[in-house]
Amino acid sequence: MARKTIIRTLFTLLLAFSSAANGAISGRGELVSATSVRAAPGVIFEQQIESGDAPLILSLLKIDLKGKGVRVAAGQANGLVSLKAPDEGRQTVSEIALNEKASAAINADFFPYTGDPLGLEIRNGELLSESMDYRVCLGISKGRVKFAVLTTIGSWSSKSMEGRLQGINRLPGASEVTLLTPAFNCETPLPREMDLIPLTGLNLPVKVSKEISGFAEERLTLRTGDRLSQCDKNCAYIAIGSKSNTT
Repeated sequence: MARKTIIRTLFTLLLAFSSAANGAISGRGELVSATSVRAAPGVIFEQQIESGDAPLILSLLKIDLKGKGVRVAAGQANGLVSLKAPDEGRQTVSEIALNEKASAAINADFFPYTGDPLGLEIRNGELLSESMDYRVCLGISKGRVKFAVLTTIGSWSSKSMEGRLQGINRLPGASEVTLLTPAFNCETPLPREMDLIPLTGLNLPVKVSKEISGFAEERLTLRTGDRLSQCDKNCAYIAIGSKSNTT
């Protein structure tokens, strides 16, 4: 039986490394020091320290998006959305920058202790995490920087069933349906019961406005405390939260 999964967002690209608009940075206190350093061709690091009733340290990167060889990209700790262990999904910004061979990096998203991104993340074109209605996203399109609140719309269907996807690469809450791809790693005991539909033969990765199709295997029920193995290449799971789940 074929299953199709469709993920769409209203914006085509999100980048997790921040760039700033041209212009001086300024607070309201007395200027103590100002620093400007060329971190790499087309990349300038600036820092301004101010004293006063509300002392500030303001830091930013100025990036020439049209500069030769300049590229802005998203980085992910260990390359996975991981719940394998409390610290498996986390790395320092400097470690991620080293992994990505980046000249500079900025901590770009909120996350729980596991490191799971809280909000939209697209890395090398692959959708790793859905948007949140109250979180602003940073995107770069055709050399222009944009900030917006975006909505992720996802669905799945077969010949006899269809439904909405509430998320990607996270465990589902009560009555939620999420898609788990090979980019998701959770080998810790499951905190709650859920049903699982393994999908095989998929045309991954999941990208914005791309239709994903494959074959559905037999539906499984996982109990609290069971372990979920990581998906193989070109496979995924549709995870369905129990109605009695509480998170």
